[in-house]
Amino acid sequence: MAIAGERSSQASIVANIEDVNDNSPIFTENEYHTRLAEDARFPKSVLTVSATDADTAERGEVRYTLGGEGALLFVVNDTNGEIIVASGAELDREASPTITLEVTAYDTPEGGITQRKTTVIVRLPVLLFF
Repeated sequence: MAIAGERSSQASIVANIEDVNDNSPIFTENEYHTRLAEDARFPKSVLTVSATDADTAERGEVRYTLGGEGALLFVVNDTNGEIIVASGAELDREASPTITLEVTAYDTPEGGITQRKTTVIVRLPVLLFF
C-alpha cells in the first residue's frame, strides 16, 4: 500500500510458481541383493526396486529401465520397479554364478533436456537350490 498525502492505492499480485525439475530420483537402497534359484522361470518375481523423486507432478513421476550383463534374462515393470524372469530365459549358474543388473530410475516420463536419472546395481547370486 502506498500513501501520497491523502491518497492511497493498493494492488494484489498473483504469482504462479512452477516447480522445476531439480531433483533426481533416489533409490531406497544403495545396492540391491537377492538370491535366485537356477530353475527360476517366467514370470518368477525376483525383487522390486523403488525410487522416489521430490519434484511435483510429472517431474516427480519415476519410471524404470533395465541394463547390465544379464538384462536380457529379466524384465522390469517400468512403473512399479518389479523385476521378473523374462519369458524364455534360462539361468546357468555355472556360466554366471552371479548376475549383475543395472536399474535406472528416471523422472519426467515424456523425456526432455531436464530429465534426471539415477542408476543402482542389483546383484543376483544364482543358486542350485534354496
